[in-house]
Amino acid sequence: MNGLIVELGGDCREQGRRHGEALSGTIREIVAETLNRDSWDALKVETLLRTLDASLTRLAPGLLEEMRGIAEGSDVPYEDILSYNAIADIWMVHRFCSAMGWPDTPDGPLIGKTNDIGQHREKYHHPFRRRSGEGLPAVWATWPGTVWSNCFVNGHGVAHGGASLGLNLRNESGIPSNCMYRVLMDRCRSVEEVLALCDAVPVMH
Repeated sequence: MNGLIVELGGDCREQGRRHGEALSGTIREIVAETLNRDSWDALKVETLLRTLDASLTRLAPGLLEEMRGIAEGSDVPYEDILSYNAIADIWMVHRFCSAMGWPDTPDGPLIGKTNDIGQHREKYHHPFRRRSGEGLPAVWATWPGTVWSNCFVNGHGVAHGGASLGLNLRNESGIPSNCMYRVLMDRCRSVEEVLALCDAVPVMH
């Protein structure tokens, strides 16, 4: 984990703008490190991004607005922010990170996760907090410049720690799993609501 917690609030665009302004230098560094277009199949990536834009417009338009705010706040082109938010699906990342949980500890249920992206990459994981504004109050951590949630707990006690499994199939009508975690954090007040939303919203992979 890296740095002081970033406080977000307001509508989705404003939350993104605050995020981008607070972490602009780090966002520019990570985008430059991750968007290695020379190794991509440009046509496939362009198709994926069009599909992603359409899926998020249909299923989670607030996340697109937040990306636009991040782009404005960090002074990074919106197309780069969209590509960066789809990077796990472009790479088809799998078999990284582990999650763990204990249902009954002296302090109540406990969950945790690793962030297995290599050593000396603390800047890739940053804490955020939203006390008010669009979406439920929550504390979470994710890569600067993304609308993901790698781990979170919201104001209703719903919590999550992300991990990856090997899967080489892609549901073109879905949204990225990292974005889906954010949707769950923003909207769900119970495990039952999480399960219902997972049934209703398709995930890309």
